[in-house]
Amino acid sequence: MSNDAGKADVPFCILRVRQGDRDVAAYQVTQFPCRIGRAETCDIAICEPSVSTLHAVLALLPNNQIQIEDQWSTNGISLEGRRVTQVLVDRPLQMRLGRVDVDLEPGGTAFQAELGAVAPVAAGPQPEKKPGKCLYRHEGREYGPFTREQMEALAREGKLLKTDLVWIPDSMSWLQAQCVPGLFQRSPPPATTTVKPDLGAGQPEQTVAVQAPAVAAGQAEGTAAVSATSVEPATPVPVPPEPVRPAELVRVKPRVREITDEKPATEPVVRIRKEKETPKKDGETRDTQTRRALARRGIVCPHCWHRFDVEEFLFVARHQSLIGDPVLGADAQQRFLPSRFTPEGHALDSMGMACPDMACPRCHLRIPQPASEMPPLFLSIVGATASGKSYFLTSMTWDLRNTLSKNFAVSFTDTDAINNQILNDFEETLFLNSDPEQIVALRKTELQGELYNQILLDGMLINLPKPFMFSVTPAEHHPDYAQAKEKMSRTLVLYDNAGEHFEPGMDSVVNPTTQHLLHSDAIFFLFDPTKDVRFRRLLKADDPQLAKGARVQRQEIILTEMINRIRKYSGMRAGAKTGKLLMVIVSKADVWLDRLKMDLPEAPWRWEAKWNSCGVDMELIRTVSYSVRCLLEEVCPEVVTTAESFAGDVLYLPNSALGHSPKLNPDSGMIGIQPGDIEPFWVSAPMLYFFCQRGFIPAQPRTRKRGVDTVAAEFKVSGDVVFVSLPGLEKPLQVPLFYTGARLRCPKTGAWFDMPVRRK
Repeated sequence: MSNDAGKADVPFCILRVRQGDRDVAAYQVTQFPCRIGRAETCDIAICEPSVSTLHAVLALLPNNQIQIEDQWSTNGISLEGRRVTQVLVDRPLQMRLGRVDVDLEPGGTAFQAELGAVAPVAAGPQPEKKPGKCLYRHEGREYGPFTREQMEALAREGKLLKTDLVWIPDSMSWLQAQCVPGLFQRSPPPATTTVKPDLGAGQPEQTVAVQAPAVAAGQAEGTAAVSATSVEPATPVPVPPEPVRPAELVRVKPRVREITDEKPATEPVVRIRKEKETPKKDGETRDTQTRRALARRGIVCPHCWHRFDVEEFLFVARHQSLIGDPVLGADAQQRFLPSRFTPEGHALDSMGMACPDMACPRCHLRIPQPASEMPPLFLSIVGATASGKSYFLTSMTWDLRNTLSKNFAVSFTDTDAINNQILNDFEETLFLNSDPEQIVALRKTELQGELYNQILLDGMLINLPKPFMFSVTPAEHHPDYAQAKEKMSRTLVLYDNAGEHFEPGMDSVVNPTTQHLLHSDAIFFLFDPTKDVRFRRLLKADDPQLAKGARVQRQEIILTEMINRIRKYSGMRAGAKTGKLLMVIVSKADVWLDRLKMDLPEAPWRWEAKWNSCGVDMELIRTVSYSVRCLLEEVCPEVVTTAESFAGDVLYLPNSALGHSPKLNPDSGMIGIQPGDIEPFWVSAPMLYFFCQRGFIPAQPRTRKRGVDTVAAEFKVSGDVVFVSLPGLEKPLQVPLFYTGARLRCPKTGAWFDMPVRRK
């Protein structure tokens, strides 16, 4: 949104936080999105254990309406006694974030007079000091015991950080130090200090005064009365090495202005001038390094998609007597927040055994260590029942293990063999079978069973899909290994659901098996032509899948249901388009590829000597995509319309996971495949396009196009399509903007033409 001071009706929001007996803390949010949570890096930090690290986000919709969105917090957002995911702030609202009461009030010109009546922010009453044992943990080492006075002294000296974990008397668990009331609120400065935040040209100068004590009547409001007497520990205190900390003066956040009893400015927008970045020797700015450090701190659970900090990791107890978990059941090993560690960094359970395995603090399911060290890439595979999703996934991962290493100097390995056990069994059945002539088949993906984890969450039994996780890292012979190691190292998380999960009416609170769609970076929609009645009329192959009586299905209904679920849980407006990559993969190409009327190479990549690596032919992929799109638009146009109404850029690719038709097993009467006949076709092309688009693997130079004769064409851009007029066509072609700059083939005349390059 614009911060133009001339606009009188700039939307803003007043947020009031009520925590027990403390005074109300009021904030004026003027820029969006605004992050709310327990972490100090949030725009509004609420130090209360029931508030998640990143609990909610205030977002500004395109129609200038404000919306609060839950960020998969542990204790959620409650409105009028029920838990909600997204709420439009179009009226004053009273809600709860965890155990904290929060009032929201939308603002504009009509609310300007209201600002003066907002209660000032105060620190609230200090807790009574009680003797007892306090501990704290810094960088994996535990220190103590201390009295409360000693802990406050350590905080004042900067030896106890706000991000350290603290154990205080009567507490039920370890807390971050910043969440302990009064621990960081009594630091006496040596003298009165005035700090002037840089507010940019044209902004009134603001000062924040910190005074030494002498509390008297008439003391100026806004100053902190503190004790100048330092507390010396009664006994020698073991302390860690002096930590390196940024200077903590007065931090003025650009998105939020704390409201005091002073008269507010006429303009609700507070403009902050960005500080000049200081370049470092390695070419990175300090701001860039800070953003990278913050990004590394956030972990997303691949099981329940909860976002948390590294310090919140639970560990899995190993001693046989430590069983019984409140989330996973009586037979599961206990999960615990560690306080003791081995020299190798492994947590110690209460029986003293080293515990290397970590778990999510929300669902308590195990997370492999590499998944916590490398940022995730989520990918969802969607399709109708028996459309071949498991065959496609198995063939694709098997091909990627070989293709990426041989041609792109990228390693593609299992992150954890336990999570990938089912997929590894599928690969052995198809590609490592001891009897290549035996007719085999992969078992159908069920609605429940070994592909799902059942947990007890919020008093409900919930089924969560088991993710398949792979580590994608550059090999040592990569031409740019030093820089690529940090940029390319990722954990690829794949989800394979039963087709029935995508049918209308199958989405429920206790069965959120498809909510990984909200977090996916790419979605592969598998379209099976043998299940479409119109396609079946065009196919003449001797394929048992085309036999009379075989099941057919309207697959655009599955696609529509998928889109509706994403819109429902993400708060997308009707008509808005997602930024996710959507690929429509037309499977079983060995049956229908002749309808495309163009020759395709075996693989969409070529060797580039200057890189000592292959490059993906992105132009070829886009050319093929347009031809497949034209075929679908002719046979089943509703699939194209539905896909392109949801995503701005949609890719259409042919694919054959097996390379030939299945055979009928005379013994069982079921269809299957002979492993010796498997020849996958373009099975890794979708993933290679995804990796290339992300910059993980190189692309062929754009100057290399198919060596064919082209015809002159006229172009007219209208919205998101280009009208292309070609010789011999009465009606122009409607080509999406996604194909600008590509060489395409007219589906009616067979003539080739070059699309214009999109202007930046």
